Amino acid sequence: MKSMLYIVRHVAALGIAAVLGAVLWTIVYFALLLFAMFTDSGIGSPISYPLWLVFLLLSITIIGLLIFAPACAVGRLFVAITRFPQIASIPVVFGVGALLSYLAYGLYIATVTTHSMPPATTVFLNYCIYLSIPLGAYWWIVDGPFAVVDGLRRWLHQRFSAATRPSADTPA
Repeated sequence: MKSMLYIVRHVAALGIAAVLGAVLWTIVYFALLLFAMFTDSGIGSPISYPLWLVFLLLSITIIGLLIFAPACAVGRLFVAITRFPQIASIPVVFGVGALLSYLAYGLYIATVTTHSMPPATTVFLNYCIYLSIPLGAYWWIVDGPFAVVDGLRRWLHQRFSAATRPSADTPA
């Protein structure tokens, strides 16, 4: 049941990302359309809006399924194994996301283009610039509320268990 709820949270996060991306693209498209009308520029092709919308939604889905969801799942597994606070999964999610980004980039290079694979530092820099912040937002949607509750629960447990423990000054 817990794993099913976790999958539902990932699907919901991808849905939220897709809706936000579609809304953002719609705003940008109509802003560019207004800009083109006021500057007497060409308005472009009418097919550009739906094509870019499909490209955006497909990209969000692919990146979410190939990088974001597996990275968050590995972070969740790390917390389950180590019993660390859930917030401790953030560096693990970041590192796994970087590794999966490198593997996805290599898969893209091998199957779609004829270019050679760039150095790992270039791929990592691109990951940091373009994917690390969206991955962080995705993690906060999927695991963030539970990490806050976990941290609060741990803090309360530590606070109240320390208050009920006998001190060294108290005779036994």
